[in-house]
Amino acid sequence: MVQISNFKRIFDATVLSDIKIWANYEVPYNAYKDMAYIPILNKQRHKISLDYIFYGTIGLPNIKNIKINSVHYSNTGYIYLRKGNISDYNEIRINYKNQFDRSEHDRLTTFFYHNNRQIDFTIGRITYFSDMAEWMYDTAAHNTIVINGNNSKDLPSKLLKIDTNSKNPYAIIETYKSNPLYENVSQKRVVALVEKYFVVYDHIISKKDAVIDRYQYGKYPVKILSKHQEIENKISNLPKEAKFHDIRVYKLGKSAHLLFKNNLHMFIISDYDFNLVIANTKGGYGRSYASNFYQK
Repeated sequence: MVQISNFKRIFDATVLSDIKIWANYEVPYNAYKDMAYIPILNKQRHKISLDYIFYGTIGLPNIKNIKINSVHYSNTGYIYLRKGNISDYNEIRINYKNQFDRSEHDRLTTFFYHNNRQIDFTIGRITYFSDMAEWMYDTAAHNTIVINGNNSKDLPSKLLKIDTNSKNPYAIIETYKSNPLYENVSQKRVVALVEKYFVVYDHIISKKDAVIDRYQYGKYPVKILSKHQEIENKISNLPKEAKFHDIRVYKLGKSAHLLFKNNLHMFIISDYDFNLVIANTKGGYGRSYASNFYQK
């Protein structure tokens, strides 16, 4: 027998077998957080029907017709761009004022989510007892821009424009001229959700010659689906803390098409010819991640 409490429903498998399975939280309270549904759910609790057992509360709005909202916390700089409905949506997370995680050089890093589950990756938190603990602090451990292999400064950027209500939500962020993340470098990052795509656009101007790396982490292994040519590994600015291995360097021209293990596709387009570097490293809790980034 399954005990039923407020805001819960019977999962059909628990009725038909003796297997103990966690009961699902009812849709209105879990998804809408609407207290108006409480009396209805409480009434259902005292009069259980077969329809309720197999379908939940009858007559609720179709969740596919309920748009999920983007969120912008202007005081702290967090942006959560969302596109879709509350049952099926994509999301990009970014912060333009603060660090996403304490003590990390993770300015303007991005996170891709589908239905509240991350589908790309970052190194994440590594236990302090690990010999790779220092790696998690590096800018190169995040999905962002790295200049000449160095960590970015711990400085805020400014939000130029944001639209959270349009069909394709977007945000435009720019570094301050007086306090850039890297000396003599101005950066602009645009994030957007267009149709089914996660879009990240970087515009970088350097007053001096510089090596510009755009890091992106994903589930290992990675396949290159576009035309490519493997070349000799002469990369000299890889972070030692990462302990990268299986390093491969490819010449691709101005575009590339990649496929991660979890079926996440990545398309790269650049104004300049670039080299694509694919390397393997470990993230928090020993997970295996692939870093792929391109050098201009």
